[in-house]
Formats: sequence, C-alpha cells, structure tokens
Amino acid sequence: MRNKRTTAARWLAAAVTAGACTAGAVPLVSNVSMTQRQNSRMVDIAYVLSGEEAIITLSIETNGVALPERHVTRLSGDVCKKVQPAAEPRQIVWDAGADWPENLTESARARITAWLPSCPPACLVVDLNEGPATNVFPVNYYASTEALPYGGLTNDIYKGAYLVMKRLP
Repeated sequence: MRNKRTTAARWLAAAVTAGACTAGAVPLVSNVSMTQRQNSRMVDIAYVLSGEEAIITLSIETNGVALPERHVTRLSGDVCKKVQPAAEPRQIVWDAGADWPENLTESARARITAWLPSCPPACLVVDLNEGPATNVFPVNYYASTEALPYGGLTNDIYKGAYLVMKRLP
C-alpha cells in the first residue's frame, strides 16, 4: 500500500510543481485518418505525432459536434497515455459498436488532442493491479471523468483496482 501512495504522491507533487502549463516545444498532430473496418464496428484511427512527447486523447465529432465523452471509452493503442513522437503513424482502435451502438461512423471525424506532460488532461488513472508484484503502476489519462472506461466513475472498479485523480483548476 505504501508504494501506491508514493506513486500517487509523486504524481500529485509533479502536477502541483508544474503549476501553469509551461511553454516550450509543442507537440504536433498531423495526418489523422479514421477508417471503419469492413463488416465491423471497429474503427482504426492513425495519426503522426511530431515535436515533443505528448499525452494523447481522442474525441469523435459527427456533423461538427463532439460526441459525449462517455461514447468514446473503448479505446486501445496509442491513446490515453504518453506517446513519443515518431515519423511512422501511431494507431488507435475504437470499438464504436460497444460505445456508440446503432449509429454510423461514416460521417464521424477523429479529433486527436496532444497535451504537454507539464499540462495533462483533467484525470489521471493509476492501475493498482500490477504494481504490488512489479512495483510499476501503469497510468492512463482522460479529458474528464465522463471519458473513463468501464461505465465511468460510478463503476466499483474505481474503488479498488484503479485510483482516479482529478486535477483541480
């Protein structure tokens, strides 16, 4: 339990000492593409990150309006975590069939946000499952508590298996 608290305390201290977002080199996202797999509700999203390391989050827009974040939670790949810049495209997979059933993604558009690590998104989630055995606690980032997977913050999984921290303005 001490290691869990130490990791959480380190993140909190880093967030506090970072203060306002620091200026400097800016991460740049380009070449964003979004393709629904044939005969499937799985959606492949690719992007190129250049410049600096960034925390990547995803939102989906349709007809120029962003979907509520609770409809874009079943994500895998290079999203909701720190990503290093690279010339080759980064990949995200969105299970639109599970998140947004009965809707078409053909007119939808992916919007990738690159956050500076010194100015992260509002929510940080620490996975407490692996840590005791490996002394490593995987971390994911989300734009809000509404974007949390597994049905959101009210899921019991966030009472023991995952530690959710919300950055205060």
